[in-house]
Amino acid sequence: MIDRDWKSKYLPDTSVRPLSDIIGDEDELRVYAVNGDVLPFDGWVALTVNLMGNEDPSLSITVPFLVSSLALERPLLGFNVLEEMIQEQPEKLISTLVVLLCKALCIPAEKAELMVNFIQTSKPLVECGRLRTGRQDILIPAGQVAWVKCQVPPHMSTSDPVVLFEPEDNNVQLTELDVGEGLLEFQNPRKPYVAVPVGNNTKHAITLPRKTALGSIHCVDKVIASDSPEAPKPTVTVNSAVSTPVDACPSSWRPPIDLSHLDDEQREKVNKMLCDGRSFRT
Repeated sequence: MIDRDWKSKYLPDTSVRPLSDIIGDEDELRVYAVNGDVLPFDGWVALTVNLMGNEDPSLSITVPFLVSSLALERPLLGFNVLEEMIQEQPEKLISTLVVLLCKALCIPAEKAELMVNFIQTSKPLVECGRLRTGRQDILIPAGQVAWVKCQVPPHMSTSDPVVLFEPEDNNVQLTELDVGEGLLEFQNPRKPYVAVPVGNNTKHAITLPRKTALGSIHCVDKVIASDSPEAPKPTVTVNSAVSTPVDACPSSWRPPIDLSHLDDEQREKVNKMLCDGRSFRT
């Protein structure tokens, strides 16, 4: 993020582009200051980011920066930009990054190297995305089901077309509606979306407002099913975490949570609670 003055001083000939170019609907963007005020933006500009001491232009990346209408003490650069640079060209940037981190954080080179290695190897435990309805209100007639198309968030991997959908729990706009939970499949590879079944079991039509949050989708590693009539229901593996029936939790397995700070009685109660909640996905 940069402000108007910084942009005018260093990029006087660069035009500010509308936010709709990168976020679709400008009304979706809400950035709050520490005092709770909403930060206004003029638009965005594309800037090339490099590291001090790095003379290889091929290692720089282009990043969209928001242009704030309010004054900022200095430009703000997200950690995700540094992460992107490290993961793209790690073997060429390690020495430069280690030197910079040592100076910036006052840490020895060994710790700086560990930090770089961690960024290179770290991956999110669960890849998921939130689903919202489109830009138009949706009318769902009484006693009918509407298949609502929701665009897949751009950061979601579409390599596997099957995802697990979980409805939003605390959205009052869905109080009278029945949002289907389960496996969904990506449609239209060029601009992927999923169709979520939303049922209206009332005796009156219900309007689903534009941009309503319906729930979230999670990447699925594999679906395990069995033809045996006595076998548990099909289970879904989400990033190697298996959702199992209530009576199938091995007593030897517990989520990797540190309970060393609790006494024996407290640990027993927490372990029982964790086993009782084993059907939750992690």
